[in-house]
Amino acid sequence: MEEPRSAGTPLRTRRNDPNRGVFVSQNSSVTEAPSDEVEAEPEPDDEPEPARVTQLTEAHRNAIRAIRKIKYFVARRKFQQARKPYDVRDVIEQYSQGHLNMMVRIKELQRRLDQTLGKPGSYLAGIDRVGNVKPMTVGARLYRVEQQLSVMDKKLDQLTHAINSMTLQQKMILPPVQSYQPHPLHAHPMVQQQQQQHQQQQQQQQQQQLHHLQHPL
Repeated sequence: MEEPRSAGTPLRTRRNDPNRGVFVSQNSSVTEAPSDEVEAEPEPDDEPEPARVTQLTEAHRNAIRAIRKIKYFVARRKFQQARKPYDVRDVIEQYSQGHLNMMVRIKELQRRLDQTLGKPGSYLAGIDRVGNVKPMTVGARLYRVEQQLSVMDKKLDQLTHAINSMTLQQKMILPPVQSYQPHPLHAHPMVQQQQQQHQQQQQQQQQQQLHHLQHPL
């Protein structure tokens, strides 16, 4: 029995032939279509799906319980150790260890300073007991520079003293420049007396300067 067809659509019947893809139409000729376009066969999957655990076994549950208990005991132990008060012995031991380390560092620093700057007693000695020349340290060099500066200062003082004495001797040897003086007959006796006093004062000053030069302090 044929199915009713709608108007405007051709009637297509599929024959039970081994050739699938052959269709018969009343308004068209017989057409053949490839089987791939009509029906796509699914490709087989090479990788098998992983097995999923839908229900835990008793061994799995026991393992989870053991892991949870271990974590709990570890956390409780850490908490108890954090709440535990400090032991005085531990504090004293840590303090003594830190003090010992600090003293070792201070001694090492002192040794380096002595090696670089030199000890205060080793500034003068440039040769050791064996006879070898000691290495010049910074302290020894500074000490030598200070000694040289003091010697130079003394020499400069001697030079200035000698120059002053030479200038005074030259002044004593050279006659003083005489200024214009009126004739003694026409000069007033008071003026003559003042001139004599002035000359005496100059002579006294020169004698004092010579005395200082000959007998310095």
